[in-house]
Amino acid sequence: MKEFFPMSSKYEKYQEVYKTEFDTLKKSQKFIKDKDNLSNEELLKEYKLLSEKYDLLLNDTVKMTKIGDSFQQKLLKANDTIQEQFQKVQKLNKAQEEILGIVAHDLRNPITAISWTCELIEDDFEEEMGEEGKEYVQMIQGSCDSMNFLINDLLEVAKLESDDYALEVQPENICVLIREAIERLAEKFDDKSIHLSLELGEEEIIVMAHRERIWQLVSNLITNAVKFTENGGTIIVSTELKDDKVLIKFSDNGIGIPPEKIPILFDKFTKASRKGTKGESSTGLGMSITKRLVELHFGKIWVESEVGKGTDFFVEFPLKK
Repeated sequence: MKEFFPMSSKYEKYQEVYKTEFDTLKKSQKFIKDKDNLSNEELLKEYKLLSEKYDLLLNDTVKMTKIGDSFQQKLLKANDTIQEQFQKVQKLNKAQEEILGIVAHDLRNPITAISWTCELIEDDFEEEMGEEGKEYVQMIQGSCDSMNFLINDLLEVAKLESDDYALEVQPENICVLIREAIERLAEKFDDKSIHLSLELGEEEIIVMAHRERIWQLVSNLITNAVKFTENGGTIIVSTELKDDKVLIKFSDNGIGIPPEKIPILFDKFTKASRKGTKGESSTGLGMSITKRLVELHFGKIWVESEVGKGTDFFVEFPLKK
């Protein structure tokens, strides 16, 4: 069993010290008693002093032993309690992952049926519906699309947090992967006339990575930046080498994140920011997925932000050795 509080042996060390003192005192007492000149005033004085020290040490040892026993019992009890709670949390997390997967799969079938029905109505009853009918069908289709996004995120969370999930990585130039991911997002920048600046340098920066997963986490961070940046804003992506690591920075001059929301930004089902600048919504899972993807690459992610001035996301990966 894992011990969250290792058993302290401090009181045992005290006992060893006292035992050494006892041995010394006993030898001294025996030496004095064996002398024929016990009547000597100096020897009697030394004998009394040693006897007093012996009694004090004996008393302290008894107290220390009791304290040590009590302390050890409390630590054992605390370890048992924490271990029990830890196991409960693990079971709850596993149950949550299973539920997420089941719910997501069960939701997908009816959503697909509704979406398919909307397409049939649009194709077969276009003239009969009129403009108002078309708007209703489009609203339903939009809701289906939103539900599909949520279902996909739920399935993604369940997969990434599975104990047996691992990435198959290979040497990749991180700058190339960033550019490839951003090329896929060109339409998002055009929609809000956002200026994107890449400051990636010319050198090769090789990391052990899963190409599609890097695309995914870059896409998540860029999409998030676009969502919370006003029309005509700026997003900057840069890289910096630091010893045996590469630091990737995603900066925007958007609306920022309130300071009280930053600590929970990467938690599941948490919408730590306000709605996007055009009212865009989110599932509350994007940043949690991004953090998990970074961790699967043995990296770190953190954020700095100021309301009204923008946000900086930092991602750090180890370089290939």
